[in-house]
Amino acid sequence: MLLVGLFVVSSIFGSIPASSTSTVSNESISMAVGNTTTVDETYGSAYRENETVTAGGTTLSEGTDYEWYPSNQSVYWYGTTNVSDGGTASITYSFDHKPETARRSIGTISSAFSIGAVAVITLVASVILGLVGGFGGSRGRRR
Repeated sequence: MLLVGLFVVSSIFGSIPASSTSTVSNESISMAVGNTTTVDETYGSAYRENETVTAGGTTLSEGTDYEWYPSNQSVYWYGTTNVSDGGTASITYSFDHKPETARRSIGTISSAFSIGAVAVITLVASVILGLVGGFGGSRGRRR
């Protein structure tokens, strides 16, 4: 039942279109040369290619100083004079996401399916224990 419930919940959530767009402005992000750094807001369904990254008051150049990977919400850092390994940059980016009410509702529905699955397992265990007790429960009694 839990698996069916999770399938239903994910199907419903998947069919809800991403109808909201959010923009995060000047999020602080660590620069690690030769590595990627993930942004904070990772619940979006589609990240846009309109990011702006600044460090020390300088706007960095995509393809020279960094690469923006919208598919996994991360920035890869190149070792340039504008990128200070271990330093901090600011990133502004936009992404599409499902409405907040849909995300909250899906969380509530999946919790209900989890509670329902626990109830079914408890019921089955009670029946099994009742049958075992019923078969062995009359031993030792005198008539």
